[in-house]
Amino acid sequence: GMFISMNSDGQNGSPRWLREALLAQFANRYFPQELQGTPIDAETAREHAPMLAGTYASSRGFQTNFMSMLDLVGQEKVGLDANGGILVGSAANAAGQPRRWIEIAPFVWRDVGSGMRLPAKVEDGQVTEWRFDTISAIMSLHRVPWHRDSAWLLPAVLAALGVVLLSALAWPAGAIA
Repeated sequence: GMFISMNSDGQNGSPRWLREALLAQFANRYFPQELQGTPIDAETAREHAPMLAGTYASSRGFQTNFMSMLDLVGQEKVGLDANGGILVGSAANAAGQPRRWIEIAPFVWRDVGSGMRLPAKVEDGQVTEWRFDTISAIMSLHRVPWHRDSAWLLPAVLAALGVVLLSALAWPAGAIA
């Protein structure tokens, strides 16, 4: 067996890259295997990618108390690139560049460079969750309902704080006037 313990996140998530590289080298050495999966037809891939796009939150975290507000800053956005493929920020490569994903089966994408897979779960024609190889054992990302989506909640909270700040500044100005 092997045990690795790291006491910090290092710079730019370096422990993650060390863990991924070690796992890949170990698997390639003892379980060599050709990359599986050929791209599905381009039309189907262009239909599936927008279904994955959206805002997601980690399955690891607080769900039922005030600490669930921390999900607002930790939500993951999945977008589309210029070619209609998917962009996943948290799954960037070690250089910080976005990975190039190809769909190899319905709602299963594979990174061209590393072979990392990203499967998505579809219920009632909607993608409800996804994960990728290096985190699939410990967490998944679930689609965020509209009322918990940071895309509009964070600007709304900032606007509310701005109103409170302006009110706090206007009170002394009104008292002086």
